[in-house]
Amino acid sequence: MIGGTTGEASSSSTMEVYDPSKDVWTQGPSMPIAVTAACAVSHKDVIIVSGGFSSTGESSEVFMFNVTQSTWHRLDSM
Repeated sequence: MIGGTTGEASSSSTMEVYDPSKDVWTQGPSMPIAVTAACAVSHKDVIIVSGGFSSTGESSEVFMFNVTQSTWHRLDSM
């Protein structure tokens, strides 16, 4: 799970990772910015997160999370 709403009507940059073999959630590396209602898609060993809303309004930011390296990278904006 990436980003979302904190319950205080503000965006979150958190990343939660689920391990089904252990039935446990762990904290992953936070996104570079906090977003809510973003789109996330996976392909091979990356997750692309785009759009949504940040504290300044609609976001055109695009980020790539490399699962193998456990690192976030900013891509060109939409």
